[in-house]
Amino acid sequence: MCEHCKVCIIGPSVEGDYLGGVATHMKTLKALTCFQDAVVLDPGSMHSNVRAGIFHITRHIADLRKVILHGDFSHVLINASIYPASFVKMLMILAVLPRGTKPIIHVFFHGGRFSGPIWHLLPFVAFAIRPLMAKVRKFHMLSPIQAAGFACLFPQHEHGLFANYSLSDDVLQRDQPRKDGPLRLLFVGRIVREKGVFDLIEAMRVLAGRRNDITLAFAGDGPALRELREISKTLPAGMVNFKGYLSGRALDDEYRRADAVLLPSYSEGFSYTVIEAMRAGAPIICTNEGALEYIVQDGKTGLKVEARDVLSIVQAIEKIDDDRALLEEMARNCHQYFREHLSKSAAEKYYRQLTEMR
Repeated sequence: MCEHCKVCIIGPSVEGDYLGGVATHMKTLKALTCFQDAVVLDPGSMHSNVRAGIFHITRHIADLRKVILHGDFSHVLINASIYPASFVKMLMILAVLPRGTKPIIHVFFHGGRFSGPIWHLLPFVAFAIRPLMAKVRKFHMLSPIQAAGFACLFPQHEHGLFANYSLSDDVLQRDQPRKDGPLRLLFVGRIVREKGVFDLIEAMRVLAGRRNDITLAFAGDGPALRELREISKTLPAGMVNFKGYLSGRALDDEYRRADAVLLPSYSEGFSYTVIEAMRAGAPIICTNEGALEYIVQDGKTGLKVEARDVLSIVQAIEKIDDDRALLEEMARNCHQYFREHLSKSAAEKYYRQLTEMR
């Protein structure tokens, strides 16, 4: 952060028990050297019921306004999600921020998309929120599909892409090379149908009739876990394993052992699974959803598959099983991409440049 910058970050408190991508992002920001002295303001959670959420958050607005107006901040970074309740909360926050050239305001959108019936009504009330939106120097999105939706609704406002980052600069190294032995595949995330987990089981069923040296581990929990376990019992013993929810060193060990990470999601934002896979040098077999579209480069840091297409998943797995040299090359590329674009140092560089803008 520049010498004369004083930054306020608005989002979930790093001391709270919040879950989800925004909370993880806030922990990353506060761990950066450039934000060691930044002030974090937690505006409170907005409920899914907008009316109840407005009542809840208004209790925090007076304190937030007081801190902002008397804090002499050079920059205010607002973290929000693209859901109606969160968008309303963002507008309420903007309403208490001063007009003018200081502080410079940036809004960072996380989960969600600007699509659906409620967003189609937004142009009819755009005139009412235009003065609030005009306070923002730039809006930031995690994926091209989010940016495209924003541009359609708010073509007059500057916007761009930003990234989630790791808290580390260190890459994870494998104990053994990927050149031979069984192919070890890994899924990390919430066990829900939208992540393509049942497609993975069907892909393993197809592969079971062709190969006997491929295994798949699931690290995570979720509402579809019980059904997924039952279905997997029809596969050869040991082909699919369930590790449960993992974190810390146990999760790092799974990434380190994996030859590739699978993420055939139907809908995705900017998954931390991809960050950790690249940190471990594990190529990613994934769809083109969300930020996966540009983070994972087909044939360079992973392989692209079609959503809900079991055959394309099978073909991608067979390709890396047959071409271990390609797998090794993609692993090296993943490490390089992590260091340059997803590491803690990359985050430091991005936010230093952001707060030096005038």
